[in-house]
Amino acid sequence: MHAIRTTGTKHMISQSVLYTPYPKNPNATQGIVELALKYVSDVPGTELRVGPAVESPRAVVISNGCVVKTTTWKNADDQAAYFKHPGLIKYVEEVLKGWKLSGDSDGSSEAFIADILGPNPSGRAWVRDESVPDEQVLWGGEKIMLYEWES
Repeated sequence: MHAIRTTGTKHMISQSVLYTPYPKNPNATQGIVELALKYVSDVPGTELRVGPAVESPRAVVISNGCVVKTTTWKNADDQAAYFKHPGLIKYVEEVLKGWKLSGDSDGSSEAFIADILGPNPSGRAWVRDESVPDEQVLWGGEKIMLYEWES
């Protein structure tokens, strides 16, 4: 299958991330959306769309209660700046609070953030940090699904 670029469309880079909200926190979906709006909506060169997946009877639609965050950049420089922006780092720390790399003392370590945002993940498992109460945990612990594409 090949993507078709429509006439007049400028070259863009997009990324969609699907988060499964933590089932023991009834406010997890709202929390993920609010944090994205708070920390990454104003990152220069970044267009953000975020919200809960829409329910659908169609078999091909993912409507499992996940939250979808799509970011779009005009070029690779804007994308690179986004991944270094303090707002994104804070967003990741907050959304993934309650998780850590296996063997680490907590999820706020630089190694954990580098593993998530960096180009060379360690391959270490992410495990639940039981010192963080359930009501503060937003991410559901399944693999984050990430898609990047150019158009």
